[in-house]
Amino acid sequence: MESVIILAVIALLTKTFITSFIKKSRARYKPASAPVNEFKTAYDPNTGEYMPYQLNSSLLTSREAELFNVLRYVLRNSSYFIAVKPRIADFINVTLIKRHNPSLFYHYFNQISAKHVDFLLCDELMRPKLAIELDDSTHEMDDRIKRDEFVNRLYKSVGLNVVHLNEYTEFSIKNLLNEYLINSNLSPVQFDNVV
Repeated sequence: MESVIILAVIALLTKTFITSFIKKSRARYKPASAPVNEFKTAYDPNTGEYMPYQLNSSLLTSREAELFNVLRYVLRNSSYFIAVKPRIADFINVTLIKRHNPSLFYHYFNQISAKHVDFLLCDELMRPKLAIELDDSTHEMDDRIKRDEFVNRLYKSVGLNVVHLNEYTEFSIKNLLNEYLINSNLSPVQFDNVV
């Protein structure tokens, strides 16, 4: 009799647990309903699906835009091109063959697929020549320090120089760019005048 009661209690607890798990799972995957004060444009007009997105006012932060304008000005008479916020996986490939070991391939691919560099200096054939990172106070956080250390090792392993900038002037950018270009056996940028 005791074993029947124990089995009944176990069955009841199992049913309760499974029911609770299913409810939580459904709630997790249920699309969120829009807050009452949201714009009607937050819905896809074709499907009625809630779309809680909006276009950013700029691709760059104000500091990034400031540096981009300095880089663009400094490089205006050169054949170099500045790529803005390219995804690292767009200019560095995983060398493993995906079909041979997909899990290992994706292990390494996932380490670079969601990371980007602030600016990438490319030549006229769009070959990456120099990665430029604008370091701000977020680069002092532990997770960002680890990210920067990994990315620096990655760039070194593929032979791509990286420069980290915090404070800069037009003059320092000119000198820095030419130092890296010359050290990489690339053509230095010819400037009209030194500011």
